[in-house]
Amino acid sequence: MFEFGNEDKIQVLSDRAFQRPRENEFGAIGNVIVTYGDQVIYGEKGSLALETGDIHMVGNVRYISPEITLYSSELNYNFKTKDLVVKNARVLSDNYVVLGKELRRTPEGVITGKDAEYTTCQDCPESWSVFGREVTITVGEYVRIWHAYVKAKGVVMAYVPFLVLPIKKTRESGLLFPTLSLGSSEGVLFQVPYFWAINDHSDMTVTPSIFGLRGYGSELQYRHVFSNKKWFEIDTLYAYDSIYAPGKLTLDRTGTREHRY
Repeated sequence: MFEFGNEDKIQVLSDRAFQRPRENEFGAIGNVIVTYGDQVIYGEKGSLALETGDIHMVGNVRYISPEITLYSSELNYNFKTKDLVVKNARVLSDNYVVLGKELRRTPEGVITGKDAEYTTCQDCPESWSVFGREVTITVGEYVRIWHAYVKAKGVVMAYVPFLVLPIKKTRESGLLFPTLSLGSSEGVLFQVPYFWAINDHSDMTVTPSIFGLRGYGSELQYRHVFSNKKWFEIDTLYAYDSIYAPGKLTLDRTGTREHRY
């Protein structure tokens, strides 16, 4: 086991480590762990150049910081400039996941990538994701996606030239991800929810909807919390229905519309 420390408080632990011909350059093989402040890098093989600040790691690479956890096949990090470049990467945060062939994090903490995929689902791609030709992530704020392809269960459902999605931990009013269903005998279901953060104790979700052959309508949810054990929720559904009639069981349209609540 080899351990190294210097004035920058960098430590390298590995099964085998050696100094390269150049001064202040080191290599390590086998269970390599590099720690620098509150950041930790794991890998199978790595190198460290103290003069330039470059750290290179390959093989089952894992990068951990207070903001994100990152997995990749190859990592280049400069502890002086804070530049971070990873290949075949998967970025995990508390509220999102990003996959990309190559991702770069700037000194300001902004993550950029090409041909990357974003989702808030931990079971991706079984649920939904957004694939983008270009992706920019401002940690704790927003994800910006250019030439976005919205995918459901791995199937492309829509193309959007530019898309902005919030990744804040605090509540914020705005549009939620739409719902699209094609499997019903009643036709296409399409909904676009809007979330309204009224205050710290209450919020509302209004969902304009198209209910296939039945026509248009909306859903509304209102929630209010009084304390940890006292709260209430109101759920409503409205449809201007062109199929419904008292006692009618078929799905053909009646020629008239019924207000249904």
